[in-house]
Amino acid sequence: MSDTLSARILKFLGYKHNHENLIMVKKVIYSGCTEPFWLDVAERLLTEFEWQPRYWIGRFDIENDVVDQFPNVIFQSSIDAVKGILPLEYSEINLLPLDKPLLESLAKCEVTTLRMMDRMDALGSFDYHARVRHYHRLLQYWSTVLDDVQPDIVFFKEIP
Repeated sequence: MSDTLSARILKFLGYKHNHENLIMVKKVIYSGCTEPFWLDVAERLLTEFEWQPRYWIGRFDIENDVVDQFPNVIFQSSIDAVKGILPLEYSEINLLPLDKPLLESLAKCEVTTLRMMDRMDALGSFDYHARVRHYHRLLQYWSTVLDDVQPDIVFFKEIP
């Protein structure tokens, strides 16, 4: 990875390229980062700045590469993430309960999310109640992951 790319990433994140100010352990989630260069980005950020990949969401065909390079990372395939299928590391965990303040704070997001689920309903069988249940399950799951991982930085390949 070129110094220019590293500097652009750090600038985008609001950091000045000053090694003394950057070297601090950061827990990182990589979402949708499936191209090989993301492994280089993650390796360089780990080596130079101690930014530790903790959770990685990507195509199933890169799982071995990600896990081989970062043995402590939890990997979840993109398809499993959309479907709400938990990775093995979280299969026995109790999901955090949803509470009224959280649901109220995300009410506008819920409307948008339920509409976005249209693309998951090619056959017209994913009804409103099933969507709400799926949305709530995803909220529980991601609340649990964020509570567990406590990321400092999340990279999204695309706008979430």
